[in-house]
Amino acid sequence: MFHLTALRPEAPALPITPAAAKAARVKSLPPQVIAVVNDLIVSNLKQRSDKLVEAKIPQSVIVKYILLDETLRSVLLLHLQQNETPNEHALATAVTDLGWLDFEDVFELSGWSVKYDKPGFNESCGAFFKFTSKE
Repeated sequence: MFHLTALRPEAPALPITPAAAKAARVKSLPPQVIAVVNDLIVSNLKQRSDKLVEAKIPQSVIVKYILLDETLRSVLLLHLQQNETPNEHALATAVTDLGWLDFEDVFELSGWSVKYDKPGFNESCGAFFKFTSKE
């Protein structure tokens, strides 16, 4: 995303700090994506100890629920190339292209440790996100 303030001489361009980049990322994700992940964390939450909780959510499930949201689906349809057929695979690819699955930093700022795991070439399980409380 390009900001015109960078072109004004009175607004010097400074490199963004990692903390500011993470904070900006929070604002750039659609709130519906965060709500989908929140709901899936709650429905998959497991207590591991007195203070430790975790949720393991398959990537395919997150994408499935994102595609069920009509507003998000409309944005994805607009994102697709005119010559692309709007099938489920193309829409799922658009979710990734738009960075909607790059939410790790957003949840880490809220007290979660988030790990993404995808299967190796000889593994048959799907990719998943693992959320663990930092406390």
